[in-house]
Amino acid sequence: MKLNKNLLKFEGTGTKVYIPTEKYSVDLSLTENPLKFSSKILEIIDKEKVNINHYPDPYHTDLRKVLSQKFGIHEKNFIFGTGADGLIENIIRILINPGKKVVMPKLSFLNASFAAIIAGGEVVFSEIKSDFHIDFADLKSKIDDQTKMVFLCNPNNPTGLVESKDDILDLVRFTNALVVIDEANIEFAGESVISYVNQFENLLVIRTLSKGYGLAGMRIGYCAGNEELMYYMWRLRPPFVNTYLAQKAALVALSDEEHIKKSRNYVKNEREYLVKELLKIGFQVISSEANCFLVKVTPLFKSSTEFNELLHQHDCTVVDGKHFEGLGIDYVRIAPQLHETNEKFIEVVVSLL
Repeated sequence: MKLNKNLLKFEGTGTKVYIPTEKYSVDLSLTENPLKFSSKILEIIDKEKVNINHYPDPYHTDLRKVLSQKFGIHEKNFIFGTGADGLIENIIRILINPGKKVVMPKLSFLNASFAAIIAGGEVVFSEIKSDFHIDFADLKSKIDDQTKMVFLCNPNNPTGLVESKDDILDLVRFTNALVVIDEANIEFAGESVISYVNQFENLLVIRTLSKGYGLAGMRIGYCAGNEELMYYMWRLRPPFVNTYLAQKAALVALSDEEHIKKSRNYVKNEREYLVKELLKIGFQVISSEANCFLVKVTPLFKSSTEFNELLHQHDCTVVDGKHFEGLGIDYVRIAPQLHETNEKFIEVVVSLL
């Protein structure tokens, strides 16, 4: 039976879900850590694998203590989930009722909009500035009495641009709606606002160990918010959301700050290499500070889709910008990988011209 592709289109977003269907040798589509994870992770997995007959700790006791000390937030202000996207879906499922609005920038992590539509909510998109930064004035203008949640990413996805802490906190002060900040890529750039959940009851910050910490396959993330909200979120979720080994690996990953520093520097250098080479070829590149960036592929190619399809013929891929609200067919998103992979990517692109 052939799948009706319209099933993958969410009415109200005008956007289709980006689901990787094939694996390519030269893959610059996913924002994974090219340096993988801390070398200490394999040691703890080898040590703890004999205990996987035990259920994991549903309270994440050890992780709560570590994060409490790391950010100066009470242990009761944390809850855990299956990566950032699992937490986003859970938060929206719990809080968004039919008819309630979620306001978010056009260029953002669209899983939030998909989850809101599935919950019966209305997604309201704000405009993006000409330099691809979030237009906070327009974002505020879209908030009304029916707005239950405001969602944004920092650094933003897919642009890799960083918004200032002051602008984000000013937004939190502006509205009574819950402001959800997805900081999935914060290890690569930007200033976190997670410590401010002590000051604002309507601020919720989501973090993950999938990106900077290299544990995407472990599916473990966490969020911080006011204690009452965290309590209800904890009650309205399955008791065992993260595996035994994922919890042990997360503890080790959080202790290895050297790996984060090394990863941040590596991605920065590789991003700069790719940008330099793409500019040399003649592409327009949107400057980024994080682990992904946008490249305008027209008019060198007819469209982002044509460009990506040509890459596929050479066992290579990036993310077609058509998957993001407002980008159309002009842009692709690129995530730096290992240097040899990035070099092969540039070679393939040159061969297409």
